[in-house]
Amino acid sequence: MTLNNMNKITKEDLVKYLVTNFKNESGYVDLNDLDFTNEDILGVHITRMKVDGELCQGGQEVSGSLHQEMQRVDGDLHQGVQRVEGNLYQESQKVGVNLYQAKQAVGKNLYQEDQKVEGELHQYGQEVKKDLYQGAQRVQWDLWQEAQQVGGDLIQSRQQVEGQIVD
Repeated sequence: MTLNNMNKITKEDLVKYLVTNFKNESGYVDLNDLDFTNEDILGVHITRMKVDGELCQGGQEVSGSLHQEMQRVDGDLHQGVQRVEGNLYQESQKVGVNLYQAKQAVGKNLYQEDQKVEGELHQYGQEVKKDLYQGAQRVQWDLWQEAQQVGGDLIQSRQQVEGQIVD
């Protein structure tokens, strides 16, 4: 299948094309280094993706907003080493094992709300210029909140932790 022969393709055909043409020797579909900066678009939406293996979203550079919301992960979810000039929203996340939110530098507000973690929740090394909201967090094991630097208010509400809170 080549894209040159098609005027318009379905998303199902695009998935097959990507697997056929971008699957590397390790078995991953490699979409690294895609550059949309010179395209006449308002943005890129990658929502409601379904992956049986791993989904890696690292090294992203975004001049507008990056939304990581409503994620359902059976394994671990790693959201670390992120630098955001504006607000960072990490909400409505359900994680089957552990959730790691570490080394995040946020220029405005950080929202970590409505998170259900069946393992441990690690929130450490976060630098937030304004307010940090951590609410409606349900953690089955331990909640680790260490080395958090907050320039404004730290608001922690409705946290249910079956293990220990380590700070």
